[in-house]
Amino acid sequence: MIGGRTSVVILVLAPAGALAAALIASGLSVRERWVWLAALAGFTLAQSANHECWQRYVEPALLMLVAMAGALLLRDGGRSTAGRRVALAAPVGLALLLAAVASRTLSGS
Repeated sequence: MIGGRTSVVILVLAPAGALAAALIASGLSVRERWVWLAALAGFTLAQSANHECWQRYVEPALLMLVAMAGALLLRDGGRSTAGRRVALAAPVGLALLLAAVASRTLSGS
């Protein structure tokens, strides 16, 4: 913790999340990108007004946004190689992260 408030993990991983969002958005068409980014920004603004921002409130919407973007990228994946790579890497990376969290939770550490 930095200053008793800021988690070092969040501080380090937040730029990685921003990079992942930028990569996902870069693979979408212009119209889809604006809609996806507007949904992400709107959700972020709505959650920012809440002083109790727990994982159980944030995770479902983010998983749905990533899943929808992944479906759009796979549909249009033949259009660009980068879009296809992001579409395939995003769910695999998410699954690995969720497996690590589940493993740690189940082991009791």
